[in-house]
Amino acid sequence: SFLVDFDDAASAKARLATVVDHLSSGQDSAMRSELANRAKQLRSLDFATEVQRRLLIPATEASSKWRRRLRWLLLFEPLLRLIAFVVALVLWLSFWIGTRILYALSCDPLFRYLPPGTALETEWPSTLKAW
Repeated sequence: SFLVDFDDAASAKARLATVVDHLSSGQDSAMRSELANRAKQLRSLDFATEVQRRLLIPATEASSKWRRRLRWLLLFEPLLRLIAFVVALVLWLSFWIGTRILYALSCDPLFRYLPPGTALETEWPSTLKAW
């Protein structure tokens, strides 16, 4: 193979020396015949037909399958959106009511913001009353 990794200069230099040695001694005949066959195949290739056969036809078939499924999905989408909306509304109301009840039933709530990294308290602050 003529592939050389040029990221490592020392290994690239050694690889290039090996390639030159193989070229000069004729040990690369198998690789040259394979490259010649590949080049002949690429030169005789009908590019437009191959693109259509390998890319466009499978893409259009997949698109037609998706469109057939999409018709059925569009029938159920309003129902799914309504269910998702109702679930979100029920969750929002339950959390809203729960936090309001918790706030209303707590005795003299005290909120204090601590600097980052000081969340552990070793003693009771003097502002808190001990019941």
